[in-house]
Amino acid sequence: MLGKIVTNKSATIYVKSKKIVVGETSVRESHLVPPSRDSPASRGFSRMRDAWDTIYETRTETQHGYVLPDEQRAVLETVKRLCEKHGFELKIIDVTRENLVRRALQEEVRKVKSFPTLMTDSGRRLEGNVSEEQIELFLLRNLI
Repeated sequence: MLGKIVTNKSATIYVKSKKIVVGETSVRESHLVPPSRDSPASRGFSRMRDAWDTIYETRTETQHGYVLPDEQRAVLETVKRLCEKHGFELKIIDVTRENLVRRALQEEVRKVKSFPTLMTDSGRRLEGNVSEEQIELFLLRNLI
């Protein structure tokens, strides 16, 4: 493909999504309970499964989704396109969804203060809501 520079460069972009409620689901559960002491089934039949009562309960589970704020999503789409154009392998990390223990162990994640943050394998970074020109210049500088 003309215009595409083939390199082994990589970049990582850190984004921070927001957790939102996307719906609720009803979950029906059943539990077996032994008969009460006063019931006829309890006398002599308490070990038989048929003598036990089934209790049904319904609970509601909240379902969540993750969305990027508009400005982060716009920067991410630009970064994806420009990384592909310039031969960068791009890794996207959503710090909201990452495992907290794993994230605490990663030094570079602790250094990220604003989102989105684009980092190259050389350690350079570009932070915040940046223009397409700034992203492209940043990537080109990291090819050298």
